[in-house]
Amino acid sequence: MDENVLRNVKRQNIKLEAYGQLQVHLRGRGMRSGSDMILGLPGESLQSYLGGMGRLIDTGVTQIHNFQAMMLKGSEMETRLSSEEYRRGATGPTHLV
Repeated sequence: MDENVLRNVKRQNIKLEAYGQLQVHLRGRGMRSGSDMILGLPGESLQSYLGGMGRLIDTGVTQIHNFQAMMLKGSEMETRLSSEEYRRGATGPTHLV
């Protein structure tokens, strides 16, 4: 959920305030919700990952699913430029410690 990490992988998320309002609406209707987090994205640190997890929990989401980042063929992370850039550490750690 860190803006720099999202830029690194050319992704966007719903604004946290709007997501929190959605959670209130779902709970009001007796519904459960789920959200996904991706562990180990380029530029992510332990601190930024845990901070994002905390902000997500604060929205009232019912379940959080964690997935490991993967370099899939044809994805942005798989491109030669991106993978070399992240291996050099130009954007920070590519794994959590």
